[in-house]
Amino acid sequence: MKIYLMCLVCKQILEVIARNLPKRVLLMVVEWIISNREELMCDWELAKALLPLNKIKPLE
Repeated sequence: MKIYLMCLVCKQILEVIARNLPKRVLLMVVEWIISNREELMCDWELAKALLPLNKIKPLE
């Protein structure tokens, strides 16, 4: 259930982003999310615990 809710939130966020970004840029964002998913999940847990987030390298 927890993973399902996180996926639902991510889907909603991506839908909002998709409406406002050119397709090429959106694909770059999705690529960055996929390549950094472990770091993003770690930061998600930190954020839920109200702890400082780790830096995640930007898309190059």
